[in-house]
Amino acid sequence: MDKYIEERVALWLNDDYDADTKAQIKEYLQNNPDELTEAFYRDLEFGTGGLRGIMGVGTNRMNKYTVGAATQGLANYLKQQFPDIKVGGYAGCGFYAINRPNMSDFYKGFVTWFNDFLQFCKN
Repeated sequence: MDKYIEERVALWLNDDYDADTKAQIKEYLQNNPDELTEAFYRDLEFGTGGLRGIMGVGTNRMNKYTVGAATQGLANYLKQQFPDIKVGGYAGCGFYAINRPNMSDFYKGFVTWFNDFLQFCKN
């Protein structure tokens, strides 16, 4: 396995990721190294259709961690581009999800992370 992928896998195994995610990674390590490589060889990209990809563990998969990172990236970008932004009254952001497994988890995560950003802008 490529050193870059090994480092990314080690981060997910040793950092604050949930037990189910770590168990799936260990399963791939033992039984499906090709899938592990596919799951970690790059970051999932945000394209013209939004953040889309295969659901599963890894940086190249849709999961609560990649959705969270993309949402945080959006919040960071908005704060950088509009440093004097203050939110008052109504503020919102759209989230579209087709009926897929775990979409409610992604939605809840997105709303939580983005709401934190909006609260930050109020200060």
